[in-house]
Amino acid sequence: MDENTRMRLLVELPFLLRVLSTDVVEKAVDLMSGFGVNRREVKYMMALRLGPLTQKELCDLLLLDKANTARAVAVLKRDGLAVSVAGAAGQPAKVALTEKGMEIAGKMSRLFERNIDVTFEWLSNDSIRNLLDSMELMCGSLDAAEGKSTYTDMIKGVLSDRIHQNDGTDP
Repeated sequence: MDENTRMRLLVELPFLLRVLSTDVVEKAVDLMSGFGVNRREVKYMMALRLGPLTQKELCDLLLLDKANTARAVAVLKRDGLAVSVAGAAGQPAKVALTEKGMEIAGKMSRLFERNIDVTFEWLSNDSIRNLLDSMELMCGSLDAAEGKSTYTDMIKGVLSDRIHQNDGTDP
């Protein structure tokens, strides 16, 4: 890497990532305000839109702790957006969106998709794939450098399994 590129990474990358993530989150908050859903619960609703999950699966998928997950699930249940579904014999119960929860999650998802389309309309599919692949590699490199386990493969696996369950194909 040349010195100019290295300097841009040191100076610009943290700022640009922060601005982008803040803008995306603020836009999402604006979009969901009309649905009466708190910021914290939206990520759980989007995950549950793929199908019922245990609270542990939600924690693993969203990289959030048990306490926050339990609180968010309790709010979703209280608001009639989620219910507990009995697991298979010997398996923990799962959390599933209610019909109302699925309807709201679907509307929010369509708005988020439009927001993503506008944000990335100027990039080609190859550029977007390269961006996502590069970000995954950076996360993995940072985790490895810090001696942490990486969640990228686990998250992609859970999402892939859920998507294939919903479309009837094998992962």
